Parts: sequence; C-alpha cells; structure tokens
Amino acid sequence: AAPQVFPSLTGIVLDSAPRMDPKPPGLVLQALGFTFPCIPIMLRKNQYVHPVWTPALFLFFLIKLLAMRLLPRADRRLTFTQVREAVLHDMPTWVPQLYIYSKRDRLISSSSVEEYISGQKRRGANITTKVFADTSHVQHYLKKETEYQEALLAFFERHR
Repeated sequence: AAPQVFPSLTGIVLDSAPRMDPKPPGLVLQALGFTFPCIPIMLRKNQYVHPVWTPALFLFFLIKLLAMRLLPRADRRLTFTQVREAVLHDMPTWVPQLYIYSKRDRLISSSSVEEYISGQKRRGANITTKVFADTSHVQHYLKKETEYQEALLAFFERHR
C-alpha cells in the first residue's frame, strides 16, 4: 500500500536519480558523490573544491559509508536489490514524474536514469525529462539555474 502522502502529490522530481545499475558504486565514488554537492552549499557560492572542506567532508562521508556497510543496525539491513525493487515497483504511476539529469554525471549515468525511465513508462507513468549535456552530479541548478527553474515551472504548471 502507498504511504498516505501519495494521494496529495502533484508531481515527483528526481534530480540526478535514481541509480538503477545492477551494482552500486564503490565507497570512494559514493563518498565523492556526497562531498561535491555539499561544498557549494556550505560556501554559498559556485565552488566545488575547497582545500580544507573537500578532504574533510570526503573522509567524513567515507567513514560513515564504511560504518554503514560494516555495522548496519538490524532494522536497516536492506540489500541494494531490496531497495532497488521497492523503488522500481512502488513509485506511484498516477503522479507525474520529472527527471532532471545529465549526460556527464559520473556518479549516476544517464543510461541508468534512462533505463529507469523506460521501466516507469512501461508501468504507465507520465514522464517528463530535462537532460543537461554538461553538468556534473546534482550540479544542474548551480550551473544552469534558469534552465532548471524553467523546467520545474513548466512541469508544475502542466500538472497542477
């Protein structure tokens, strides 16, 4: 059964997601994937590398991810396959979905996102996409703010 919030949704926006490759990325790539989006937020400017914060955050995320992998709490021991199947089969198809992603994303490949979109279309979902050619993982808004906002506004205007 869908959570109670699903009936009130007017749209779902997935930015640089989901990763549906059969094998999750390695810990180093996962840690980098969390690190780089945090730097511009922390510095409040369009800068992705900082001499102090980048290595500090990278080590923090790497240690956290390693701890999660090695010492999971009993109630959080879900396999990648279990999570993948839940996302594939429980995303509500009656709610329009906007996928914003890039051809240059190294953490979540565009082919992975497109494979997921194909599956959602087969399930009958109403899909809209905004594909950037040259932005990194979750950097679309920071690098292409106007295009990003236009895609969101058009999506929500079409589906209100």
